[in-house]
Amino acid sequence: QAIAAGAFVQVPGDHDVRHVATPVDFSDAPAMPAGAPPRVGADTDALLGQLGYPLREVARLRAAGVLAPAPLEGQA
Repeated sequence: QAIAAGAFVQVPGDHDVRHVATPVDFSDAPAMPAGAPPRVGADTDALLGQLGYPLREVARLRAAGVLAPAPLEGQA
């Protein structure tokens, strides 16, 4: 029923993942996500850098398995 009622949307560039649609529709301003969210881990280096972690420490944490491997460049 939820699918038939339009409760899910396909976001451009997000492969075959369905996202929950907005619960309210306005006829003059259809709501649609601007694009796919970033992949898990895509912002880890930048975030840790903003928190004061030097790149060397981030690399050490990643090598120790504390952080997941960084997503490949251009990987969607």
